[in-house]
Amino acid sequence: MIGQSSWIVDSIQPTQYQSVEFMVRLRRIARGQDTQSEQPDELLATAMVPDWLAEQKDARLRTAAVQTELDAARRRARRLKRRLSQRDVALTEVREKLVGQRKEIRRLRRRVERAETAAEQGHRSWRRRVSAAATRVLPRRGGKPAGP
Repeated sequence: MIGQSSWIVDSIQPTQYQSVEFMVRLRRIARGQDTQSEQPDELLATAMVPDWLAEQKDARLRTAAVQTELDAARRRARRLKRRLSQRDVALTEVREKLVGQRKEIRRLRRRVERAETAAEQGHRSWRRRVSAAATRVLPRRGGKPAGP
């Protein structure tokens, strides 16, 4: 008490959650008493903060922490999206290269098949030519060689 009033705080009702109103009951100091001295049953000021106000402060701190985490998560998501985009581009290039390679493989297989077919046909014609030449050069069974 600083002695500037002839009233003292008799009681205080707790503040309701998120309310700015509070109820205080004051009691008048009897006339003739020293207003500067401590009064019996006077409620003295404390550094206590109402619960809801302390909860608001804690909530603000938690909100700030969550906001920081959210910002970090958003930055990470942007980085991951960029990486994903880059990898999509690289994957598209690889797929295009793979399509080209598959076309080349099909072209080479057709070429090999044609070469095998030609070799097979050439092999048969070679046998025919050899057979024809052999009949001209080699004697028939029991006979003389045919020829000039």
